[in-house]
Amino acid sequence: MFDILLLALAFYTVYTFGFRVGYRTRNKETLSMLRFIANGGDEQDDLPPNKIVAKVEKHGDMYYLFDSADDSFLVQGKDWEEITEITRKKYSGKKEIVVETELAKEVGLL
Repeated sequence: MFDILLLALAFYTVYTFGFRVGYRTRNKETLSMLRFIANGGDEQDDLPPNKIVAKVEKHGDMYYLFDSADDSFLVQGKDWEEITEITRKKYSGKKEIVVETELAKEVGLL
């Protein structure tokens, strides 16, 4: 009986610790993005190094994403789901792409 209580206490302690660390990490990322947006979001240098601000162009029925900093090509797709899927495969764990929302709405991607 004592073993079960000890195991439950250990599980609770590890779970609580992991939850708090994850929550704080997520909040740091959220705050950095909010600061970026509040500052106008114009400077690529304000972003963490693993994030890319992308601009969207539409030609025919295809959408193209380009890096806002240097206009280099990132991905292309027919809709948001396809772009998201390709982005996850191509930049998995390396980069996070942030799309300029107003431009994406303007061309009909979002």
